[in-house]
Amino acid sequence: QAHDTRTHARTDGRTDGRAEGRRKGRNTSTRLQDPRGPRMVGFPCCSSSAPASFFFQWGGVSRTSRFSRRLGGRWRAKKTWRTFGTKPMQEKEEEASFGEDDRVVQGSLKPFLSWLDQRGVAFRNGVKIQQQPQTGYRLVAKRDASKGEVLVHLPSDVPLMLNKNNDPPLLTDLIELIPSQLWGVKLGLRVLLERSKGIISPHGPYVAFLPMTIEGVPIFFSKEEIEALQYPPVERQIALRSRFLATYVNENLNLNNLGDNRAHELRELFNGNEIDLNALGWGMAAVLSRAFSVRPGGDARAMLPLIDMCNHSFKPNCEVVPETDGADAHEITVSLRCLEDVREGDELFIRYGDTLTNDDLLLDYGFVDGNNPHDSVDLSFDHQFIEMGRTVTGLPARSLSEPWRASALNALRIYSGETLIIGRGGNGASGGMKSDSKNPLNEDEDPLAGVVDARLRAVARLLATENPMEMETISMRDLLVAPFGDGKFIIEREAEALRHVAGIVAILLSQFQTAVREDEEWLEQHQNEANYSMRTAVMFRVAKKHVLAGALGIVNAEMKKIIDLMQLRASSD
Repeated sequence: QAHDTRTHARTDGRTDGRAEGRRKGRNTSTRLQDPRGPRMVGFPCCSSSAPASFFFQWGGVSRTSRFSRRLGGRWRAKKTWRTFGTKPMQEKEEEASFGEDDRVVQGSLKPFLSWLDQRGVAFRNGVKIQQQPQTGYRLVAKRDASKGEVLVHLPSDVPLMLNKNNDPPLLTDLIELIPSQLWGVKLGLRVLLERSKGIISPHGPYVAFLPMTIEGVPIFFSKEEIEALQYPPVERQIALRSRFLATYVNENLNLNNLGDNRAHELRELFNGNEIDLNALGWGMAAVLSRAFSVRPGGDARAMLPLIDMCNHSFKPNCEVVPETDGADAHEITVSLRCLEDVREGDELFIRYGDTLTNDDLLLDYGFVDGNNPHDSVDLSFDHQFIEMGRTVTGLPARSLSEPWRASALNALRIYSGETLIIGRGGNGASGGMKSDSKNPLNEDEDPLAGVVDARLRAVARLLATENPMEMETISMRDLLVAPFGDGKFIIEREAEALRHVAGIVAILLSQFQTAVREDEEWLEQHQNEANYSMRTAVMFRVAKKHVLAGALGIVNAEMKKIIDLMQLRASSD
């Protein structure tokens, strides 16, 4: 799980309002860049340079713990990660029922609690662990507690984190080969090292308690479950994450591809166990779904035993508070503290991040929030697609490539491949956007501030303008931030721009292969089935459709106001 000090960062060299808005989040969202250069990351699903099948050519990990790729033949792990760290290593069936999996987890609970006691973790008087049939373990208050009270305290030797001073040199070498934004893979290797040690690991009972199956995390999805998302931006991230893991394992961990000396060193490091693609995928998923940032700026992450059982809420009743000993940056103690009064039996919630979209929740934690106020839909800025929004609404065709419009785009710093955002809006929701140089909008003054990216409204206004002379009295800032109908633009142009935006949102909504009603009926019919990942995928796409439908309604409402104003002026004339 995660808390308020996680860091979210893009890895494509750009920043946007949404990324900046997550600087106080717990985890760094590992968004990977396609090495082939900018591509469509919104609808339509892909550019002409990459077929739609790209998204599925590097499949995720299925719940039977198999990575596979469909390029250059099928790759299959020889051993499941379920047996990783056992001595001797044994071949076991890769299929394991959820019942067998549950028994393993339940069997590890007692030694885990004993380990917490031995490590001096203060929790017995504050919290207790409850197991839910569908959602696993959670923390609840064992007694009434007041705001500011500490319910859990972890001594400095309990958090599991990287430490160059103490980690084996070979582990440090392997970690330094991983890009900094993929810190989940870095810390995942450390978790695998502790798992390989078994009972001799200082964190052995905790690592053994980690779930054998991390349901809902998309790199464990089957091909059908990935397709069920119907949302290319996340499908692309799954493909790129899986591609990185496969490449990294092949080049650095596959003993068959290494020299004898290196292979021997790796076997010694991991106590005779081989780190295959399944093991590394599990390690990354375990870390991303649980790690916390324990220093300002998010430059140090740690696994926090027990505290990581807290579930997420955008209205949490607790917070995670790390404290660092000034003499040693690695001497970090962590507390779980009440943000408000809690009663005995209340579930304890923390916030995984300030403005996490469902993309973030799904990719890193394996769940979605159907009422997420910060959810949004990503749209890659593509001239043809933007211009298509005018065509479908019956507006005259115009080109952004005309020299004076192209010059305005450069002045606005809006470039091909930029990610534009359609948000939920309303009730203070940011739609994943923050008020900054690219989205300098104030929702209190502008109903579309949390709905339509400032750059999208600027582009729509630019295409609504008939000639460069109209631009002479318009500032670039007004194109971005002026509320529709505030008198700075010709009223007919404003109505046209809003109609254009509505057309773009309608196209995005039409790209889904199923209707909301169909999806909701499917969810109702399959609510008691065990396929959590498929249900999560369907819930994810339903949430995206609600974002777009809500945005379309708000845009249409604003357009109606403009039309009413035009009619009022016409009647007064």
